Amino acid sequence: MVTNPQLAADLLAVARDCTRQLNEALLRAQRECSEAEFSVVRNSLGLAIGALFVDVMRPIYIKYPHLAPDEIRASLPAPDA
Repeated sequence: MVTNPQLAADLLAVARDCTRQLNEALLRAQRECSEAEFSVVRNSLGLAIGALFVDVMRPIYIKYPHLAPDEIRASLPAPDA
C-alpha cells in the first residue's frame, strides 16, 4: 500500500478514528431510529467499516505487522519481501 512507515502509521490512526466515529454513529442510530431505519444504517455503516479494514488497515498491517494489534497480527499472512 504505502512504502513510508510513518505515513502508514498516520493512515492507520485516521482509519481507527473513522471506525470509532462510525461505531458511535451506529450506537446513536440504534438508540434513536426505528428498527427498519436502524437496519439500513447498520448495513451501510457496516460496509463502510468493512471497507476501511479490508482496503486500508489490513494491507498496512500486512506490510507493517508491528503496527497491528496482537489479536490481528496473529492472523496476518507474511508481508511481501
